[in-house]
Amino acid sequence: MSILYGILALIMLFFIVLQIRNRIPRIISFFSPGKRNLSFQDQPDPPVDEIHMEMAKPLLEKMEAGGFKQLGYMVEKAPLWSRSTRELVMVSASDKIIASIGFRGLKSSYFLYTPFEGGQVVITAHNCFRNYIKPDFMTTEVKSGDLDEMLESHKNDVESFIAKGYVPFRDYSREAVMRATNQYYKSSYPATQLRVAGVINSLFFIVCLLIFYLLVRAAFSQ
Repeated sequence: MSILYGILALIMLFFIVLQIRNRIPRIISFFSPGKRNLSFQDQPDPPVDEIHMEMAKPLLEKMEAGGFKQLGYMVEKAPLWSRSTRELVMVSASDKIIASIGFRGLKSSYFLYTPFEGGQVVITAHNCFRNYIKPDFMTTEVKSGDLDEMLESHKNDVESFIAKGYVPFRDYSREAVMRATNQYYKSSYPATQLRVAGVINSLFFIVCLLIFYLLVRAAFSQ
């Protein structure tokens, strides 16, 4: 038995075990890209969310002045042991817009979302989406992050979808927001992205297991 190959095999096995936590949920997304556990909570979890709320206060005040109302915090969790995320959800039923405000570290991330009954999607975002335009699915990035500019762009896009005959959601309750979120993940573009991630992570594991097998074989063939 080669001690060197044996040690390398053990190191590779340890590496594979470490990767399981992050990559297995992504692999599952290949089979069920729209599978998410969604729920709402009324209060943020201290202390980090209290800091986030203070940072987002000017944006919240501007949105509330524009007719948006808070629905609470939507908690989203992917399969298995994936970490959950929380976003503050605000809605304007008159404008048919859902607004989501989250954080990446100490940097805010927010977008406007209008779901349609037939599964169509219009999203206008500050820094959490990229431009992607299809006849029934549109995400637009407004780099300035200016709320007025985002609202104007979003309303124009929504009107263009309505002109095609698409019908926006009429209900903007918590239940409707969760239904819209599930609908988003089942849309062709997000589903494809999640499936691609699942394939990449599956191939990664296959390669790691192959290397582990070759190391074990080399260790016992000496």
